[in-house]
Amino acid sequence: MQSDNGAKEVDLFDLSRRIEQTEKIRQSVNKAYDLPSEGSDMEAVPVAPVRPVAVRSDNGQKMIPAFCGNSHTAKNNGVNIKQLAKFMLIAAGICVIIGVVLFHHALGGIHYVAIDTGWHDEKAEEAPDWALRSASDVTNILLLGIDGDGGAQQRSDTIMILTLDGQNDVIKMTSILRDTYVSIPGRDRKTRINHAYAYGGAGLAMQTVESNFRIDLERYIGIDMDGLTVAVDGLGGVDLELSDAEAKQINKHVKGSALTEGMQHLSGAQATYYARIRKIDSDFGRTGRQRKLMRVMLARFRELNPVAQYALITDTAPYLTTNYTESELLSVMLRAASLLKADMEEMSVPVAGSYRSRTIGGMAVLVPDIDKNCREMHRFIFGSVPV
Repeated sequence: MQSDNGAKEVDLFDLSRRIEQTEKIRQSVNKAYDLPSEGSDMEAVPVAPVRPVAVRSDNGQKMIPAFCGNSHTAKNNGVNIKQLAKFMLIAAGICVIIGVVLFHHALGGIHYVAIDTGWHDEKAEEAPDWALRSASDVTNILLLGIDGDGGAQQRSDTIMILTLDGQNDVIKMTSILRDTYVSIPGRDRKTRINHAYAYGGAGLAMQTVESNFRIDLERYIGIDMDGLTVAVDGLGGVDLELSDAEAKQINKHVKGSALTEGMQHLSGAQATYYARIRKIDSDFGRTGRQRKLMRVMLARFRELNPVAQYALITDTAPYLTTNYTESELLSVMLRAASLLKADMEEMSVPVAGSYRSRTIGGMAVLVPDIDKNCREMHRFIFGSVPV
């Protein structure tokens, strides 16, 4: 529900429904454990005072005080425990409702778009003859880093597959270099993979990865690179080990920056440019820096208290676009939260020894051995190669 000023309002009908569900849960627990219900005629039984008794060891030394009471007190304690359990259940239900409302507000700023993913699978000629692959305990999400608002003719200069591996309880990150020379469904000629977004948005970007690497992708999350700046600042900055060349590149392009070689504390603007550096080495170095920044940001996010984490999600949300629904995204976030303690595993495509650097049509591109790279990606993401 939107207010006149565009702010997200709480759905009172939904909130009422959740409160009713919590009450039903409470009543079920009362019935299962024979707990007194609201309005019952059970009389309150006075509790006898508890007397501390000093307990002494065999050698006469005073130890921790013990407490004693009569059997009547013990019975009352049993009633009190039941009442406490009842109170805790109600309190837990209220906390769940509050949490749902807060997350509804935090995720409300995200741009949700509908994408028809029922396209025909156009397997790239060089790709293995495999069906699109998925697994019930493995969630694959295409991450796209986009400059600006993601409008027409913009390219996704950051392309990653985020894998939530529930079988091995680990998060995996696969970078696909933007200069990778591939077939794009519906196009006559091969080109760089990052052109797919300019030709057909996130839908064609997902379809292109599917076509060449045989991984079923139906969900994506895009981030305006300005959102990366906001996220890092929300984390309070990040600590990164910089080379002399990296520090000089950041200082050259970020006003007021005075970083040096070694471990440095980077602001949002400095970290964002760090993720874009390419001139000092190659796109391999660039994607390596992006994954390194992701690892550091993930570790820093773990350290934040829940209030700070909520604030960070709220501030970053307007820079995100996805074809998840809000409820689906919340489910994925809860699944990802269970893996936050694990280290992140990573790889980049094309893998070493599986490509040729060439200039085609005036473009510097990486011509990959699609079959070999496809097999390496499946080993990394799914743990095996289809037979």
